[in-house]
Amino acid sequence: LMWHMENMKNAAYIDELRKNVMGGHFRCIERGISPSPVPPFGFKAEGHRINRRLVHDGDKALYMKKAFELIIQKEREVFQGKFSDELLKDELDAMFPCLSKTPGRKQFSHLLRNPAYYGDFKYAGVVYKGSPKYHPPLVSKQDWLRAQDVLEGRHKKRRLSKAHPYIGLMNCKGRLMDPQGSLTDKVCGHA
Repeated sequence: LMWHMENMKNAAYIDELRKNVMGGHFRCIERGISPSPVPPFGFKAEGHRINRRLVHDGDKALYMKKAFELIIQKEREVFQGKFSDELLKDELDAMFPCLSKTPGRKQFSHLLRNPAYYGDFKYAGVVYKGSPKYHPPLVSKQDWLRAQDVLEGRHKKRRLSKAHPYIGLMNCKGRLMDPQGSLTDKVCGHA
């Protein structure tokens, strides 16, 4: 009985701690700032807890801004396969010799896809809207999206060496609906 009571007290204590911690995370998300204690490369945190905000971190911010500019400028070379994340990182490292510490190759590839650079942030796999007051963007959302298109466009889809024997034999015979939700006489027809 005593052991059971101790377990119940411990569970209640853990729940209370979880509420306190998660409450702080949710308050940060509501304010439009990432609850992560470590800001992405190019930003630094100022203030503490409630007054915390992200600001651009000098040459590191210029490093990442230039990365997005180079991706957009060298779009043709990226599609032709003459340009990669590694070559981009090497070029940026040569442009910014004053930076003693830059992200590694794998981390750099992840940073290029981070929405924090246009002002939003990702937490637990969900992208949340950032507040410009607490999280100023480094590049415009249009430039970030264009860079993502360039980065994603260079990956070629894998082609099957053999066509599957059943491709094209079965088509959907379901009827389509109109905007009001009523079934029409049109057949879907997709494979």
